[in-house]
Amino acid sequence: MVELKTAGIRAEFIDPLTLAPLEGVMESVFKSVRKTGKLLTSDDGSYRFCNCAEIIARMAEAVPGVKVKRLAFPDAPAPGAPEMINYMRVDASKIVAAARALVKS
Repeated sequence: MVELKTAGIRAEFIDPLTLAPLEGVMESVFKSVRKTGKLLTSDDGSYRFCNCAEIIARMAEAVPGVKVKRLAFPDAPAPGAPEMINYMRVDASKIVAAARALVKS
């Protein structure tokens, strides 16, 4: 992502093509998190019940002291206005802001 590079942040992107079985992608995530001690997840699902919650839970159990940030659709009913839906969705600017905060922590 150009925005992260411009902000001086080096990041590894791991996009699981499937979450079943999740074990197929977890080793890559473990390797990356062990290098940095940080994990930023992004999900189009709702915050409370998104797929990333399972990845975060596994990291918390396996990598002591890992710092995590989860981005997802807010736990609220989707509004009718397309502009509000776009406002609530995770986008590049929200990812960059979360990455900056995670790097500083």
